[in-house]
Amino acid sequence: MVEQITYPRYSMIVEWSKEDEAFIVTVPELVGCRTHGATYAEAARQGQDALESWVDAARADGETLPVPMDFAWRARMEESERSVGAAR
Repeated sequence: MVEQITYPRYSMIVEWSKEDEAFIVTVPELVGCRTHGATYAEAARQGQDALESWVDAARADGETLPVPMDFAWRARMEESERSVGAAR
């Protein structure tokens, strides 16, 4: 039986870079974990691969993994700001 490797649920930020003409992926919790792709889908796949490689290397070195952040607060804050602006 093959052991299933699990990975923490880290966030990935995918942004278009006009300068690079590519989608750039950053995993905010993992220092230096960045990659890119020509399409959004390719960037997301590359991001998952980079995340897994980063975590695998950290585990192999016996390092403690960073705790995944909750970025949902940003969406709630932005929604709240929109509601306040609309009420004025």
